[in-house]
Amino acid sequence: MLRNLLLAIVIFGLCVASGVRIASQKLLWNDELYTQVETIDKLGYSEILKGSFPEGNLSPLFYLGQKTVCVLNGYRLPVPWKGEFCIYEPRGQALLRILPVIYMSLAVALIFLYFAWRVSTGFGLLGLAVTLSGFSVWAFLAEARPYSLWFLLCALAGMAFIEILSGKNSNLRWPWVSLAVINALLALTIFFSAIPLLAMSAVLLLNKKREYWRHAFRVTIVPLALCLAYYFLAKKTYPGLSQASGGLAAVVKSGLAQLSPGMFVARQDLLLTNI
Repeated sequence: MLRNLLLAIVIFGLCVASGVRIASQKLLWNDELYTQVETIDKLGYSEILKGSFPEGNLSPLFYLGQKTVCVLNGYRLPVPWKGEFCIYEPRGQALLRILPVIYMSLAVALIFLYFAWRVSTGFGLLGLAVTLSGFSVWAFLAEARPYSLWFLLCALAGMAFIEILSGKNSNLRWPWVSLAVINALLALTIFFSAIPLLAMSAVLLLNKKREYWRHAFRVTIVPLALCLAYYFLAKKTYPGLSQASGGLAAVVKSGLAQLSPGMFVARQDLLLTNI
């Protein structure tokens, strides 16, 4: 176990180093700039918690982290942004992406460590290889957007989910409490977390009916309520969510489209530049 822990630390360090290098060489682009200028720079902590978002990501947990980084470092975007698609700002390129780099690096290291502990070191390395072969890891490793945090929380939710489904720990309290906490954090990260939350709940309901019903309120209902609460709060300040064309169904459809492999391929030119 000590060897695997040391390997995980090395993996984490290498991922952080890679992420910092990518971040320092990649221009800040439109979505990162919009979030920084319109949300992070303009909103205070209380406004973020109240869901007063001028954009449609509905990511209070991500915004709070970015806001804290900026406050601690006294950072505001020092150059005027007039809608340019990309700008060169060396300090911001590294600073604004440091938390996403840490989130993704931690996810990669924990995936290795979990499967190395659960099965074997070889299986952990296989899990690591599969994870690193995914386009989304490299796409969002160094990007000031909520997706790295979402990736980390989904990985942690998957681990708790496996522990429950395996049967060995399904009667214990800690996997259910862990999944409830992680699901709540997922709900505060991206609105579309409702989709994997419902999927996990359906599987748990079918496979662990009695145990699931004892924990359904905090594992499923509370996180879904958080998703919906921030959706309706954000509707008051973000016109895009208030448009009548399709309402909530249109938002979900749009989110599913953005999560498709085609979206990732279409955005390749924005990612991994100058590596």
